[in-house]
Amino acid sequence: MFQSRNVIIEYLKRLNAEKTTIIYTSHYMEEAELLCTSIAIIDQGKIITEGRPGDMIGSQPGYTNLESIFLHLTGRKLRDY
Repeated sequence: MFQSRNVIIEYLKRLNAEKTTIIYTSHYMEEAELLCTSIAIIDQGKIITEGRPGDMIGSQPGYTNLESIFLHLTGRKLRDY
């Protein structure tokens, strides 16, 4: 599984370097931070924040990555709905 995931990520990086627009959806914030130049975090069907990954991280004191910002904005508990 990891080999195919890595192949896909490398392919997406090449497309992005060629200035190809990609709409990428993921629950993996690390991947989004790595691949995306603009991000929207959606919770319960609503955009709760959006922008460039670096700007989003820089605007939230004490948070160093998108995963921590996601958890801060959406809560840390699992939901069944």
